[in-house]
Amino acid sequence: MCTMKKCLAIVGMGIMGIIGVLVMSKTRHHTGKYEKVGQNIDETLMESKDALDKASAHVQSVFEHMKNRKS
Repeated sequence: MCTMKKCLAIVGMGIMGIIGVLVMSKTRHHTGKYEKVGQNIDETLMESKDALDKASAHVQSVFEHMKNRKS
C-alpha cells in the first residue's frame, strides 16, 4: 500500500512537471506575439503622428492664406 502511494505521488509530480513546462512554453510564445504586436502598434502610432503633423501644418497654412486674403 505504501509503495502504491509513493508510485502515485511520483506519477503526480511528473504530470505536474509536464503541465508546468507546457504553461511556461505557452507563456513565452504569447509574450513574443505581444511584443511583435506592440512594435507594430508603435510604428502605426508614429505614422499617425506624422500624418497628423502634416495635416495640422496644411490646415495652418490654409488659415494663414485665408487671413492674408482678407487683409
